[in-house]
Amino acid sequence: MKILIIGTVNGLQNEGMRNVITHLSRSFEKKHEVVYFALRDIGAILSIAKSTDAVIVCARANLKVFLLCQLLRLHVNKLFVLLVQEPEYGFVLLNNVYPLRCNYFTIYKNDMRKLRLPKEGKVFEVSVGIDSQKFRARPPHERSHLKEKYGFDTLRPVVLHVGHCSYGRGLEDFCQINQEHYQCVIVASGLFENKEVIEKLQKANIRLLTGYLPNVEELFQLADVYLFPTKTTEFVISIPLSVMEALSCGTPVVAYKQLSSLSYIKTTNPKALTIIDSMIDLTKAIENAAYYKSQTTLLSNSKSWDESSEKILEILKG
Repeated sequence: MKILIIGTVNGLQNEGMRNVITHLSRSFEKKHEVVYFALRDIGAILSIAKSTDAVIVCARANLKVFLLCQLLRLHVNKLFVLLVQEPEYGFVLLNNVYPLRCNYFTIYKNDMRKLRLPKEGKVFEVSVGIDSQKFRARPPHERSHLKEKYGFDTLRPVVLHVGHCSYGRGLEDFCQINQEHYQCVIVASGLFENKEVIEKLQKANIRLLTGYLPNVEELFQLADVYLFPTKTTEFVISIPLSVMEALSCGTPVVAYKQLSSLSYIKTTNPKALTIIDSMIDLTKAIENAAYYKSQTTLLSNSKSWDESSEKILEILKG
């Protein structure tokens, strides 16, 4: 089967979105031919689309994506939009007047709640995958060795976030954490950085690790709490991969109620995922969460990327 993948290549709008389609595509490639194009390559997309068996669009569902899908529908029989985030208003508005004749994959069913489907349209729920061999929990003595390796005090809890230091992600909340009681570290990709955000973090003595880390899983493993401080769905996918990776490493997560989609994640312990109302609750939530650091996974019924991709492939073949 020949599959055309259309997506946000540089990850500017959403790094998590690019990561999802990258993982799935690598699994597709094991048995099928996969062709990739960026959203901007409209001419090339329309030219090659006719020779493919299925087309998957994985990008923020906005006005541009809607218009591209309308064009694609003239050339292909199997068109799928992979929603990993709530669609933008422009997409919803046009679609509900002129429903796209396509099917949808979604990682969070509520992202579809505002969209009108055509009579023949279908919605398929798919899982975010996790590499459970890489992102696995470690026993206490190994976690201590990892803390020493990265220069942390083994006696004080580590609060972690992995992402990039861009505007709107709420990273400034780290500045409110008591540095005498906790060691705070943000692993940043170095992409899309906001100067003001970085300056605030540095002024508060938040440790920043930038650039590519080949063994980033070790930070998830040594951390005592994972803080996901984003308070809007604009800048993250509905099921953030870093939250899944933290839980897989036995690290409890603290996040805000604005990301209601996090309640969709199944955990082995109800205390593994703490949802708070506001920053006022942050200190107490971190203190409580640290007690539930585990030497076994905190994810329940997680899927590998191969398992997730296999379900999609079955649907594409149907």
